[in-house]
Amino acid sequence: MIFKLPSIIFKFYLISFILWIFQTTIIPQTLTKYTNIEIKTQKFTSSVYPYTSLTIPKKFPITNSSISLVIAHPDDEVMFFAPSLIELNKDKYNNEVNIICFSSGNYIDSMSEIRRSELINSARILGINNVKILDYRDGMNETWKVQDIVSSLKDNIIPSKKPSVLITFDDQGVSNHPNHIALYHGTQKYIQGVSRF
Repeated sequence: MIFKLPSIIFKFYLISFILWIFQTTIIPQTLTKYTNIEIKTQKFTSSVYPYTSLTIPKKFPITNSSISLVIAHPDDEVMFFAPSLIELNKDKYNNEVNIICFSSGNYIDSMSEIRRSELINSARILGINNVKILDYRDGMNETWKVQDIVSSLKDNIIPSKKPSVLITFDDQGVSNHPNHIALYHGTQKYIQGVSRF
């Protein structure tokens, strides 16, 4: 009886987990794939793609572009964006990919040079040779002003004849980090300013 109880509990949790996966992932993604008219026709009316893991565009949407990854800290490129960077940097898409990192990871001053070096090496492994590291102060209590971010982007976006694409965090900063959230708002404001011309 003693060994039977853990087995019953394990089976209960396993079945619950499988049901949860079906209800929260498989069913909604399948419904989206077959009911969303934009996905079915591959004609999108907005720049926001109704993306789930099962609903991908038939043709890769970012090609022949100049792509700037806008991140807050060394390690963000790997923690949050590595799969996207690897895909975007494939030769067949003919993209130019670069990174603009707003801090050197200087939350602890003595780590700044180490983290700079790690970012440059990480980018090289990802196939990216153009990395700009700015000197904003890293920290959960540091406030990065939106207008300062806009100015920094104006100064550091590489001019190109190709269409420009900026990739950064979502409005929650992925992890609610205030530096990430500030970059979302600053990048959005920069794009709004550029799109007026």
